[in-house]
Amino acid sequence: MEPSPFTLLTTAPTGTGKTLIAHHFIHSLLTSNPNSRCIYCTPLKALSNQKYKEACEVFKEENVGLITGDTKINPSASILICTTEVVRNMWYSSSHRSLPPCGLVLDEFHYISTPGRGTAVEEALTLAPPSTSFLLLSATIDDDRILGWLKKIKYGAVKVEGKKRVVGLEWMYWSGTKSSNVYVDSDGGPGGLKEFDDYVKPSRTISKDGGGFGAKKSHRMSPNTINPQLMSVRNKKPQRPPLGMMVDRLNAEGMFPAIHFVFSRKGCEEMCGMAVNWLMRDKGGRRRDGEGREFRGGRVSRGVEEEVYYYMSEEGGTGKDPNSTPQTQQTPSPSNSLLTADEIAIVNQHISSYNSQNPRPLTSSQINLLTLGVNVHHAGLLQPYRVLLETLFSLKLIKILYATTTLSAGINMPCKSVLVSSLTKRGDEGYEDVSRDLLLQMAGRAGRRGIDSKGYVVVVGNRFDRFEKLVSILKTKDDRCESCFEVKYGLVLCGVGRRRMREVVESSYYSYCKELEATGLKNGDDADEDEDAQSKNVVSSIESLLDNARKADFIRTCIAEEGVEVPDCIQLGKDLKHFKGIVSRIKAEEATLAYLTEQESTGEDYVNIEMSNKRLRDLQLDKDDTKVNQLATQIKIISALSVEQEQLELDDVAEYLTCYYDAEIRNQPPPLTPSRSKSRGKRSKSPPVNIPWSNFQALLRVLERHNCVVSFIKTTETEQEKVYTVTAKGDMVKKVNWDNSLLVTNLLGLTWDTTNPMGEAVANEMRDVLDEMTPCEIGCYASCLIAEENYVQYDHLFGNVETAVKTAENICDRLLTAQQEEGVDSRENPVNLNTDYVQLTKMWLEGDDWDDVVSAYGRQEGDVARILVRVADVLRQFGDVTGLDNCREARELIMRDVLVEIFK
Repeated sequence: MEPSPFTLLTTAPTGTGKTLIAHHFIHSLLTSNPNSRCIYCTPLKALSNQKYKEACEVFKEENVGLITGDTKINPSASILICTTEVVRNMWYSSSHRSLPPCGLVLDEFHYISTPGRGTAVEEALTLAPPSTSFLLLSATIDDDRILGWLKKIKYGAVKVEGKKRVVGLEWMYWSGTKSSNVYVDSDGGPGGLKEFDDYVKPSRTISKDGGGFGAKKSHRMSPNTINPQLMSVRNKKPQRPPLGMMVDRLNAEGMFPAIHFVFSRKGCEEMCGMAVNWLMRDKGGRRRDGEGREFRGGRVSRGVEEEVYYYMSEEGGTGKDPNSTPQTQQTPSPSNSLLTADEIAIVNQHISSYNSQNPRPLTSSQINLLTLGVNVHHAGLLQPYRVLLETLFSLKLIKILYATTTLSAGINMPCKSVLVSSLTKRGDEGYEDVSRDLLLQMAGRAGRRGIDSKGYVVVVGNRFDRFEKLVSILKTKDDRCESCFEVKYGLVLCGVGRRRMREVVESSYYSYCKELEATGLKNGDDADEDEDAQSKNVVSSIESLLDNARKADFIRTCIAEEGVEVPDCIQLGKDLKHFKGIVSRIKAEEATLAYLTEQESTGEDYVNIEMSNKRLRDLQLDKDDTKVNQLATQIKIISALSVEQEQLELDDVAEYLTCYYDAEIRNQPPPLTPSRSKSRGKRSKSPPVNIPWSNFQALLRVLERHNCVVSFIKTTETEQEKVYTVTAKGDMVKKVNWDNSLLVTNLLGLTWDTTNPMGEAVANEMRDVLDEMTPCEIGCYASCLIAEENYVQYDHLFGNVETAVKTAENICDRLLTAQQEEGVDSRENPVNLNTDYVQLTKMWLEGDDWDDVVSAYGRQEGDVARILVRVADVLRQFGDVTGLDNCREARELIMRDVLVEIFK
């Protein structure tokens, strides 16, 4: 008898053996179900590749397969390592029905709250076969709602929680030339060995005069009490430690290998360059800074060595000091390197092996970094080189790695020390403090199980990241894990084939959280307070509705009586979207400029201020040139002449135009949906408003308009039910893995809006153009889909590409109209066309050299490679649904030379 399926949520700190639990889970299930299979799922391709190697060592290579979208190895294996999107697509395509998995491991389960990835995590869980058991692994998730949701949708859901790390952390704060423990006990704090153990000093001490009731009593202390010595100096401005001093101290105190997290690629490379200059300095001679001051190379005063310039360019340039004499680049040696002579010999063996196996050998600069024992790690590097870095780091042959935060996301690269360069990072709205979760995620890399007795987390202080900010972040604990669930066309088509479509959506974590909020189960608020709050919300909603209607009427008056020419609704929507995007960027740049202006008072970062001012001026010019701004100028003049209307500012007019657009697109004022009232002392039986289900129905109506689903009325003895069936066109849409899969099939001329009399003619026109395209042309056309913003420029288009893009713009407008008419949120299902990557794709498809393509594009190699690989993925999907030979030929032209290594 086969065991019943179960769900196990396991939360424990990094390095406590969650992978071992996963291996036991797989082994025990396959032992009980020898003819079934298990799937191990991660959110990242790099992490999936790493788990594949681990599984091959444990379960033998012939029993393990890998599918990541880029790579497919042994897909029929009994143990399959996949990315979350691949698993989700399995459920969409129903390819699992012949051999449903007996177990599914979802690693890094906290990605359920990550925008852009959380939807795939929820769908991988909720759409899985009912006979599947689940193991959910996470190091940071700690929201009780997650377990409640799992118990609702899965049988036998339980939680196993671990708090203590096997290898404890010691938190340190480095400022100037000093380093101090953050906590009174070096083993205390988050992840510390004594984080959850309290100790009490003697209740009273014996005074010199004999003690008694007048004796001083000591306070109760715990290891995670903040160090009072640091708290006493928190008002003093800290200074950033010299980078050379940090490297030397890490080396002297045996804290290598270390990862130094920096929040930008440029920052990683700059800090790595400074470390190289420090190691390669002439320890016996002198150096001059930009002002001509001389310093001994062997000993430089605190805060000065970062101003001292060492000239090491391969061309023998003079660096920043025009008065200095050129120097040739020095060759690293054991006296300069962080590695020993034996370690350098091993590194050279890896370098020789890499050069023999890759078409692009390492450059002299890369070799110098490797032999010095320092390097950088970010997404701009090519995949083979990143793999080499990760291999050398795991062998302790890279002593310090300057990396972006992508390295903190679950990849198994443990180290002894973690350094955090700043407690402030730039976000969408300007600079912001790092979150506690991100700080702990980075700290989790420190301390290697079975190797280290303790890990070190070093927060680098500066005048903006004072000790009190670190304390505030560590004490702020928000356990809430929010859902990022979005309804896509693929989910709708998958739900249509199920017996109860609504259950597919209502089983989402998003719906569960909304239900808790609506019923008040979480907070148990008083009914009277609830009614008062809801009444206020209703009044506020009515006032807002009337105000929006008044603004829309004013614009209608300007059009009717003053003769202002306003573009059609579709074009106005595009213009407003472009205008709001620029306004949002201006606000973010203003916040950045304010931050840099404060920094300028200390005499630092004056170059960044000039650049920020220039960006702000350019954005203001872009804003002035927008069609919305020009239209707003006309309306502003009218408002100034109006007696009844107060004089408006340009930004106010943009808001008026938005209200007018919202009203026109719906052909009526937006409906008012008052909050659900709650009976006094009783729970209301009416169900909460479910936004995902509304979106599901809206997408279903759009699919019906495109003949991707058909409906008929099924009559039973008790009721009549509307039943939907997926058509052949709907099956084509299900094959596409994209944010808006219906957009892709529309742009291929395979589907169209049947309510539009010209829809079929435009689709036929598009198919004719695609048939005539050369491989280069269809590759360039495919590149128009991969950008996240809507932007079309015809300057670099050519031949059939220009014809196809013009037709595609017409198709995009029609689909956007259909989505708006049916109430689809186009932020979740975007309709974007972007020509930014056409020229790059054309150069590569026409056979240009890799270095020339990278140089012409002006981005790093890893970015260029990812763009071209994504174009190849679009071409693969084009070929799967159309069968066009030119798609296959274009993909083969793209996947050559360097890009072949990406797929290895």
